[in-house]
Amino acid sequence: MKNIIFIILFLFCCLQVSAQDYLQLANNCFEKGDYECAKKNYALCQTFDGKDMSAQIQKADKCFKSLLVADDYFKGKEYEKARDRYKIVLEKNSKDLYAKRQYDECVRIIQTETILPISSNDPQEPIPAPSTYSPMSWYQEGVKNSNAGNYSEAIRCYRKALDLDPSLFDAWNGLADACFFQANYVEAIEYYKKVPENRRSITVWYNMGVCYKYLNQYENAIDCYKEVPKNSRSATVWNEMGICYKHLQEYDNAIDCFQNSNSIDNRGGTAWYNMGLCYADKKNLSKSIESLRKAAQIGHKEAQKLLDDMKVKWR
Repeated sequence: MKNIIFIILFLFCCLQVSAQDYLQLANNCFEKGDYECAKKNYALCQTFDGKDMSAQIQKADKCFKSLLVADDYFKGKEYEKARDRYKIVLEKNSKDLYAKRQYDECVRIIQTETILPISSNDPQEPIPAPSTYSPMSWYQEGVKNSNAGNYSEAIRCYRKALDLDPSLFDAWNGLADACFFQANYVEAIEYYKKVPENRRSITVWYNMGVCYKYLNQYENAIDCYKEVPKNSRSATVWNEMGICYKHLQEYDNAIDCFQNSNSIDNRGGTAWYNMGLCYADKKNLSKSIESLRKAAQIGHKEAQKLLDDMKVKWR
């Protein structure tokens, strides 16, 4: 009974919610650099008021993805690439204090490295006695560096292996993985494609799908995810496929994927949360609130935050 009363109140109050509140909240989130919050509230503004907020959503999404890539570059100590990505964010949002701080730190490190000589212990030093290394030796050095998180050095080793033996498909796979973990998705796809399809593992197909997703090539991403046999698809694969369908506005397919994800593992609540957003886009508000509440009950913080924001505005 309580659920029915809540849904009735929800539908009644939706008629009185001011989309301007969502727009203001979205703009505030954007200025603070909380781009996920901005995207959600721009989407809510669009849902409840019918305004086309696609440009604002894409802008926030671009900043969010650029920050992810920049942070990955920063963690990988590729400071010039990180600096350029943080600059992209600042060009779209000069008030992002985090991006500004990280940008300044990249500049400081780059200037310092330009002045200081390279230490003999620097991990980028050439591997000893390279002339005696076989393709497999270079490949093994690449694996060792990849496992240690030294992806730039791993890439160098894999390329050395492939210079000597271009048919060493494990090296192509390792090279692609190293680029993937550096968020260099264009090159990762290029190198994954060097591996024959009949030798691509489930992980390779999944990683290719993720690359295409981050490049906004959602149909290609779905094609890659579909190469994972249905009985081998994890909850994560189904969820990622659903996200791509959602971006393509194929909401029924997206919801089917999120339901499959939940049937395997719903502990994180992510699929319920994404399903709630799909139902909101379909303007099925009762289903949206039901899905968001299930996500929140499992402990999904973003779902709970969204529900709390709704309750405040509907009082």
